[in-house]
Amino acid sequence: MAASLRSLLDQLGNSRSTLFGVTSSAALAALALVEPRGAATTRKLLYRGAIGAVAAWSAVAALRSERPQPVRGKALGAVAAGFAVASATVSPLTERLDAKLVDRLARGGVRRPRVVLAAANGALSLGAWVLDRRSAPADPAGADASIAATEAAAAEAPLRSRIVVSAVVLRDDAGRVLTVRKRGTQRFMFPGGKPEPGETTEQTAVREVREELGIDLDAAQLTHLGDFETDAANEPNHTVVASVFEHPFVEGVAVNAEIDELEWVALDAERADLAPLLADAVFPALRER
Repeated sequence: MAASLRSLLDQLGNSRSTLFGVTSSAALAALALVEPRGAATTRKLLYRGAIGAVAAWSAVAALRSERPQPVRGKALGAVAAGFAVASATVSPLTERLDAKLVDRLARGGVRRPRVVLAAANGALSLGAWVLDRRSAPADPAGADASIAATEAAAAEAPLRSRIVVSAVVLRDDAGRVLTVRKRGTQRFMFPGGKPEPGETTEQTAVREVREELGIDLDAAQLTHLGDFETDAANEPNHTVVASVFEHPFVEGVAVNAEIDELEWVALDAERADLAPLLADAVFPALRER
């Protein structure tokens, strides 16, 4: 029981319309204390004007509240005016109903019927507002706070890391491309790797192929195919930026260093174990040549 009450109070306390709910209920209760019967014309007009103002205010607050497409601008003025006019039109009827209720309460032995009627009006208004708040969508301030929190979390998250590499395309007489699978990984990729300090992209390509395949490439015979950027094959949340070169085939290719497996792959092969650099970027580029 206490937890449910605390939850409700937290929900209402966090709402921007809490002030409206309380003050509108208090206004209706105060107006119910007024006895319009027998009032002078001026007083009766003021009473009816106050009723119309509360009705218009309630309508405007509802339309501006937390809804997917709240009403704004001139439309609010038109709605407020409409409710004020409607309230003034039905005031004679509501006053007669008010008089009947007061008289019935008095005949029933209630000493202060106006006070009882005012309390009932205020309680009904506040209860209706509470039910509306509990069924309404989350308020925009809360939504804005949630969006702001999401954006802040995204801003604090580490940026996608970039891995710079040089890679080499070696092809056999059938046009197949030599791929390698490094130890502890699942994807096949081009031979190559990351540069050491002071190396050019060509020097990196020559050194990495020597370490991985045991062959020496001639830097003068390297043809730059292009620079490609794709998802990294083995490092989540990383992007690989590769300078890719082509070199004539060299005899003596063998598994070395961290390489577990070699495989010659056709350019039109549809395989799930190819690195994104191959499948999504370089192979399509080579097929178009």
